[in-house]
Amino acid sequence: MNNDYTLEMRDIKRILGERNSHSHKGDFGYVGLVGGSPEYSGAVKLAGLSCCALRSGAGVVKLMVPRSIMHSVMPYVLESTIYPLPDKEGYIAYDEGELNSAFSSLKAVAFGMGVGQKGDNLEYLKFLLSLPIKLIIDADGLNTLAKNLDILENRKAELIFTPHVGEFQRLTGISKEEILSSPLTYAMDFASRYKLTLLLKNDVSIITDGRRVALNTRGTVGMATAGSGDVLSGILLGLSGYLNSTFDIACAGAFINGLAGETAVIEDDNNPFSMLAGDTANKVKKAISLIINS
Repeated sequence: MNNDYTLEMRDIKRILGERNSHSHKGDFGYVGLVGGSPEYSGAVKLAGLSCCALRSGAGVVKLMVPRSIMHSVMPYVLESTIYPLPDKEGYIAYDEGELNSAFSSLKAVAFGMGVGQKGDNLEYLKFLLSLPIKLIIDADGLNTLAKNLDILENRKAELIFTPHVGEFQRLTGISKEEILSSPLTYAMDFASRYKLTLLLKNDVSIITDGRRVALNTRGTVGMATAGSGDVLSGILLGLSGYLNSTFDIACAGAFINGLAGETAVIEDDNNPFSMLAGDTANKVKKAISLIINS
């Protein structure tokens, strides 16, 4: 892809490719989603995240939540498996022995959605960065890293960061106004410096690995609502189960998420005012159908 490139349907169709009729679930990846805390238990939302990952094509999704909220989430988890993580007062607690077992078979992990700031987030991130996996970091994962970017050195994980402008401000120390004055430059500089793929969320999202750039213009104002970023993280996680390039994963994830949101608005009488993140999640399957049949 050339720099300053706006994503189109054919680009995502090429990235997704086709599926061999002899495939099995292992071919499409075992992935894990770490999220939740007493403040943000969001059972339905967490289940929706794992569903987004499955709808995006992952073979198996392991939803990993603090042990204390597991029973509130379990009734909503159907196709995914659920794994209780050690916790302290409801927040994730670091236990290397348990974590080695929990993450041993996973190809990709998404971390940060609803984990809060009172758990052992930094220790978790150090552990996950040491694994040869694809690692999507969002929300409280990014907020933790904002003060600890030095831990990104000497890692084994391939990274996708998904900040909105406010989170990017905390990561960089640059004001929102300055970021918005030249978002492409700041996004490319950050991705290049830390050797990662950055998906900077905005009305036009920027995807860059420091060398290549793609722009995603798909989406709707109705997606400016709580949980929309979580849906995106679920989609990215699912794609990470079977796609190799983090840049391609971020391009496809941003486009699918935006197209799903557009589809939700269109099918709901063009009403963006009443839209919920769950409406986007419910149209991920439709969005992928539109892409592969285009």
